[in-house]
Amino acid sequence: LGGDARVRIAGDQIPLHGDEPGLCGRRQGLVVAAAIRKTKQREPFLWLPWRAGKALARGERVITIRERLLGLEHSSLAPTLLLVALLYRDKGDYPKAEMLLRRALAIQEKAVGENHPDLIGYLFNLAIVCRIKGDVWVS
Repeated sequence: LGGDARVRIAGDQIPLHGDEPGLCGRRQGLVVAAAIRKTKQREPFLWLPWRAGKALARGERVITIRERLLGLEHSSLAPTLLLVALLYRDKGDYPKAEMLLRRALAIQEKAVGENHPDLIGYLFNLAIVCRIKGDVWVS
């Protein structure tokens, strides 16, 4: 898979592989987040919790494409899983959000190690979801 593999989200070409110059891991996640923000600006009502279906469908599609092209455990998948998990959290689907966050955390831990600072965002968001669900001991 070359550095030119891309997927279209909200009219933008999003890189699928971390080999693109200056675009890997966290930066790649920021590119996906920027595409989601553009969608948010074009369709502001889409982001209300009861109308998030289109954004979730796009996010799930990106996850499916990345899994197919990069594999289920590729480190570039973790930021995408995090962003889609946050959409599910905002929608109120906490079990789905928790599942995606745990998967993203496991992938990122495998990629960077258990004590890496890049895990803070994953752990923080997982703690928020667990606290909202009432799993205080887990968070």
